[in-house]
Amino acid sequence: MSETHTVLSDQAPTLATAAGQPSAPPPWRALLRWESGLVLVLVATLIFAGSNTENFFDQTDIFYIGLNMGEIAIMALPLTLIVMTGEIDLSVASMLGLSGTLMGYLFQHGWNIYLAMAVALAVGALGGALNGVLVTKLGLPSIAVTIGTLTLFRGIAEIILGTSSVTGFPLSLTRSACSPRRRTSPGSGSTGSSSGCT
Repeated sequence: MSETHTVLSDQAPTLATAAGQPSAPPPWRALLRWESGLVLVLVATLIFAGSNTENFFDQTDIFYIGLNMGEIAIMALPLTLIVMTGEIDLSVASMLGLSGTLMGYLFQHGWNIYLAMAVALAVGALGGALNGVLVTKLGLPSIAVTIGTLTLFRGIAEIILGTSSVTGFPLSLTRSACSPRRRTSPGSGSTGSSSGCT
């Protein structure tokens, strides 16, 4: 009899939970998340800028915003997936610098620009793989690993290029992301052309 009473007592919380299942949180609770607050701040910023700057939302401004933010977005969007897993990569900018430096160095020494690009991409992939192996296979903290590789990649870039710079890239590439955009002058009805490439 005592054993039966114990079994029933152990099952009581489960039965009570099944009988009165907790209700789902109301939808408005999602607005209390800090991510929702960031979205609201972004929307408010866009509304404020659009109402105080006449050409904020026109085609030319959107084009140049995308032109200026494209490189950062290409790096930031994949990094988002790393952050979602609870890890971090602090060596991204240094890896970009090393890859770009190597590409310029190879082009300066007579390599075909597209082959130099391929080598730069391969070096970037190897640098990311190095971080991944150290974190996933050896179990090292990602913040410590990427601080170390940040210094490593930056140092190699300094060794390769030093204080010199590389110029003379093909115009077909340096102007590939730039095209003139026409803008109408307010009040005059006239149009003009502008371009970010000189």
